[in-house]
Amino acid sequence: MASKRMIANDIVGSDAFTGMSVSAQALYMQILMNADDDGFCDNANKLAILINAKKNAINELFDRGFIIGFAERRGLVVVKHWLMHNTIRTERYKVTNYVEFARQLEIKPNKSYTKSGEMLLDEFDDSGNVPWRPLNQKNDGEWVP
Repeated sequence: MASKRMIANDIVGSDAFTGMSVSAQALYMQILMNADDDGFCDNANKLAILINAKKNAINELFDRGFIIGFAERRGLVVVKHWLMHNTIRTERYKVTNYVEFARQLEIKPNKSYTKSGEMLLDEFDDSGNVPWRPLNQKNDGEWVP
């Protein structure tokens, strides 16, 4: 995990973000600060307890679309807008420990993550092709930074 993080005002200054409870906003900031270089945080529930967040804070982040969870791994989340917040130079980048979960994500044109298979119909181009590729994946399926 890096020691420096960026925060995009387009996200945290939006009405969607500021309309959340202070508890959910604080938890989001903690998740941002504790995420790895691909935006994965494996201790979101612990962070909620540490900052004394309200019980529904993490659900509020899920419901408002600020984090994405994985049913197979409780407590593991990824920051949906990670690439809008952070770009990490190649020489400093460290691949996530959660490659199998990263492969379930795709990057939208606006640089937000979405789970594969959960795209809206209007996110396809006219030919029916998805206009973005899976996260950090070459055509041969090899994981790359």
